[in-house]
Amino acid sequence: MKVIIPVMLMLFLGAFACEAYAVDEAAIFSHKPGIWAIKEKGTLDRWLVIHNLAEAKDTGIFHIEVIGHVKGRPSWDIKRICNHMAVTKDALKRSVTKAMNKGAVYPEAFDDAYAKWKKDAEAGQKVVCDRSVLECLPAK
Repeated sequence: MKVIIPVMLMLFLGAFACEAYAVDEAAIFSHKPGIWAIKEKGTLDRWLVIHNLAEAKDTGIFHIEVIGHVKGRPSWDIKRICNHMAVTKDALKRSVTKAMNKGAVYPEAFDDAYAKWKKDAEAGQKVVCDRSVLECLPAK
């Protein structure tokens, strides 16, 4: 009985645990492409693109977009998962799994969504994700 209770407790608490990845701050800022893989979803590979890497070093806020690619589809056939998201450094560190050198897309969709975020922020509606990118993705 003494063994069963700690095991059950670990299983119970493990159900509420969030996946954590060990990417440190230096790695984020030294990877100049700013493209990072995040957890895939089924056949959908997902990654994020940091659009303000230099500025984020001072502000602590990263402006990203999240894109995906269904395995087996042509490389140009990408899915825009989230055109813009503002995230804290800690949220970013909790989200990324590995650095990538490919995956950038045309920034027009990001630019439009970022402009809307800035306008909302000026109006007092500054939304910044402080959990993880996956937890902050809009429901679809």
